[in-house]
Order: sequence, then structure tokens, then C-alpha cells
Amino acid sequence: MIKNISIPTKPKRKFVAQNLIIDSWNKIKPFFEDLLKRKIKSVSELEQWMLNRSELEAVLEEDMAWRYIKMNIDTTDKVLAERFHFWIKEISPKISPYSHKLNIKLINSKFLKDLNKKKYHIYLRNVKKQIEIYREEN
Repeated sequence: MIKNISIPTKPKRKFVAQNLIIDSWNKIKPFFEDLLKRKIKSVSELEQWMLNRSELEAVLEEDMAWRYIKMNIDTTDKVLAERFHFWIKEISPKISPYSHKLNIKLINSKFLKDLNKKKYHIYLRNVKKQIEIYREEN
């Protein structure tokens, strides 16, 4: 007897548009700017900010990963290679400085101390390490 199998679905995005096509830096820069400029007035707003940032990062990582996978599935397709190289040359270098600024914003938040220590310990340790090793020239 076969039991019903539940296949998980992608969660609905709440911050980044579902149909976002990343074909220029200008399509994603506003998300970074929003996170950078957003006023955080409570621990719940800080957690929402963190969720929005996480969603943005997941969308970007998935897009880059699919470009890489598709390029390697068909190594003769020049368009797929160009799409991946566009990401490496035009998108990736611009993400890093914003990520650093967002890390600083998080660590400097006056609500950081109110976050659940057990829940966020490893994440915050990683953010602090990223700040420590960040070099603008890289």
C-alpha cells in the first residue's frame, strides 16, 4: 500500500517579488537599500529585518546556483555561460559591500541584546566573524 507523500513547496516570498528576474544590479539594489535604510524600533522588527535579509540572500544564492548548474549541464551553450559570468562580474562584487554594511547594522542594533541567545548564537557568531574578515579590497 502506497501512503500519501507530501512534497514540500517553495515558501511564498514576502520581501522579494516571486517573479523577479535578475538581469541587472538595479533590480536587486533596492532590496539592499531598503534593508540598509530601514528603521528598526523593536526586537520583532529586527527579527523581521533578519527574515527579509535571509529571503533576499536565499533568492540570490539560488539564482547564482541555477546559473552555474545550467552552464555546466550544457557547456556548449554560450548564453548560459554568459549569464553565469554576468553574475560573477556584475552582481557578486556589488553584493559583498552591502552584506558587510548589513552585518554592521545588525551587530550595532540596540535590540541585538534582546534576541533569543540560544536561537541566534551561531548565526550572530558567523556575522561577527564575517565582519572581522571582511576586506573592502577583496
